[in-house]
Amino acid sequence: MANVVITQLLIWYGVDVKSRDARGQTPLSYARRAGSQECVDILLQHGCPNDSSSLTSASTANVSLRNPNINNNNAQCDLNRSISIM
Repeated sequence: MANVVITQLLIWYGVDVKSRDARGQTPLSYARRAGSQECVDILLQHGCPNDSSSLTSASTANVSLRNPNINNNNAQCDLNRSISIM
């Protein structure tokens, strides 16, 4: 949403800036897509991983999709936490 105030409030209240959604996207990727350099700066200052690391997670997600026997409970917990703050 490119809202600097909401981004800062979420960080102050302990949101996990390293979380990813179901597509493996970080808050940083959404801030960049929305064109908010202020949100990008805030997220980077508070430890949000840079998008270059999202390629590794995307490959891991693809491996999990090809092999349904891999236990993915942590990813589901992260997804639920991400959805609850949105």
